Amino acid sequence: MGRQSSLIDITTIVDVWEGAMFPARCAGRVVVDVGAHKGYFSSWALSHGATAVLSYEPQSENVTALQLGHDSHDAASSWLVQAAAVGAESGRATLYLSGESWGHSLHRHMADTVRSEQVDVVTLESALSRADALRPGAEVVLKLNVEGAAGDILFAAPPEALTSVVEVHLDHEPGSPHSADSILQHLADAGLSDVQVHLGRLYRITRPLQAR
Repeated sequence: MGRQSSLIDITTIVDVWEGAMFPARCAGRVVVDVGAHKGYFSSWALSHGATAVLSYEPQSENVTALQLGHDSHDAASSWLVQAAAVGAESGRATLYLSGESWGHSLHRHMADTVRSEQVDVVTLESALSRADALRPGAEVVLKLNVEGAAGDILFAAPPEALTSVVEVHLDHEPGSPHSADSILQHLADAGLSDVQVHLGRLYRITRPLQAR
């Protein structure tokens, strides 16, 4: 199977659209989708009431598919696509590509690498600033499916930069360079302290209701 095998897409669509992988509460909120793949979760978020979605995906073939999905979507005006990774600092970086359309990583050891490409990188702070400019004052749902880079992304954003984020969904992949505990502590320092875990690696972290 190559990078465009249908099994990967079918698996992702089923996992996302049945709400099992990232059961986010999107209604009335802005969604920042980091590691957007081909846009399945972004589209799901719009169908579940997100007022806007910002999708970040660095891999060139995925970006092409993501853009096609965006262009044909009824809510395209509320869906922004950026061909970039989100990382610890802005600039350029090497993205290590797996043999399928998922599993690409900024960390070489996290991908079953068959080749690589140079990609743009932005910070989470800049993505959140862009979300606030688009929908000032809106609550933000942040989804991270980034093959080991969740800690890099979050640790670079001080707690005060996360004030708009009310819900985080992340996949903490085996072999990630930062422990789940350290990531959860950073989010707790930002007030995101209610944690649910599914299948041992899928985390939903929210603010306590009384804190909103």
